[in-house]
Order: sequence, then C-alpha cells, then structure tokens
Amino acid sequence: SALSLFKPVVADQEYERFKRGLRDLSHKLGEARDLDVYIARSTVSNARENGSFPPLALERVGRVQSERDRAYQRVISALQSKRFRLLMHNFDIWIEAGPWCTLDEPKSQAVRDQTILDFAVHVLELRWRKLKHRGRHLDRLSSEEHHRIRIDAKKMRYASEFLSSLMADPRHRRRHKMFIAALESLQTRLGDLNDVQTEHEIAARLARSGATAAGRSDAVRVAAGHRGEQKERMAALLGLAFQVHRQLLNTRPFWKS
Repeated sequence: SALSLFKPVVADQEYERFKRGLRDLSHKLGEARDLDVYIARSTVSNARENGSFPPLALERVGRVQSERDRAYQRVISALQSKRFRLLMHNFDIWIEAGPWCTLDEPKSQAVRDQTILDFAVHVLELRWRKLKHRGRHLDRLSSEEHHRIRIDAKKMRYASEFLSSLMADPRHRRRHKMFIAALESLQTRLGDLNDVQTEHEIAARLARSGATAAGRSDAVRVAAGHRGEQKERMAALLGLAFQVHRQLLNTRPFWKS
C-alpha cells in the first residue's frame, strides 16, 4: 500500500521488482488467512448442540486443516528463504538511496520537490474520487468489482493513516477519526462479502478432491449448501455495504479546509 501511495515519487527501474516480490509473499499470506477463516466458520456451523461434530464434518475440517498447515509452511519457508532476506535487505537500501532519489527528469524532480502536505492532499483527493466513483452502484456490481472496491477502501484507509500526522489541527483530527471509522466499516463489509465467495470456492475445491466416496458426497452437499446460503448471505451483506458506502460519502474528508 505504501509503494502504491508513493509511486509518483519513487517509481524507478527497481520499483516493479520490489512490488512483485512483496505481492508474492502477500498471496501466500492470503491463502493461509482464507483457510483460517473457512475453518473458523465451519467449526461454528458444523458443531452440534452438545459441541461434537458429525464424522463427515470432522473429515472435511481435517482436510482443510491439512491444507492450512501446508499453506503455513509455504509462508514460513518464504520468510526463512535467502531470497526473502535479500529482498528485504535490498528494499531497505532502495528506500534510503534508490535511483528514485536522484532521477533528473523534470517530472520526477517536480514531484520529489513538492511539500509532503501538497502531495498528501493531492493523492488523498484522487483516491477519494476513485472510491466514490467505483462505489456509486455498489448493489449492482459483480463480486470481482466488489473486491476491487474493497482494495480501494483498504488503500484509502492506509493512505489516510500514513499521512494523518500532517493534519495537526484539532478539527482535522476529529474528522480524520470519523473518516477512518467509516472506511474500516466499508472495508469490513466488503471483506465479509469476499469471504463468502472464498468459502464457496474452498467448498467447491473440497467437492472435487474428497479423499473418500463418502467424503466427496458430503463435500458436494456442502458445496451445494454453500451456493444456496451464499446468495442469501451476500444479499444481506451487500445491503449493509451499500448503506456504509452511503454513510462514507456523507463523511467530510479530513484533508479539506
């Protein structure tokens, strides 16, 4: 998010390499996190009143836990690798003294020489307009479009947090707190929508890879149930996300006078 925010200043011949390296790690972390969420929700939905689990549910959860263990190991291996250590070492050097610091193109110099406050107001306004425009018809958009808006909201929130110390006026600080709360709420609602879609994809994958005939049959029923529940849950979550987006539009941006 920081790389994206400061791209107008730091984009040079090394920029995309660092972005790809960090994105690869982010994908590994995301896979593990999605399985964590699926297991947590499955544990709640499959538990009987006495706290026990049906045998087939235990088999399904066990297979997902095995997948989660493998996903965790991929994260650990990535973090312990020489490749990652070199990436972080070179990234630290690049932040302090990369080519971006001395690029002599007029455009690069102009962006680099502006005040941080001018830069902050400009990029926050651009991201705010993008988030408003993309979310205008939130209730009519696809899952992929909801996901992109969630990413926009996350980047807007991080940018607002990164640059918050520039807004020293108490009035701006109060507005900043309200703005962040509204962004977090939108991000949470859209994140819940994304989790429902991800759960369905994991359930469908289990249906295709059940270890036993009984397991496959159970997984197919679960996947079908997910499809039915998905529409109902997504409709409710989408309504909440739409309301939260409308509330966000009525929240005064903290960087404006």
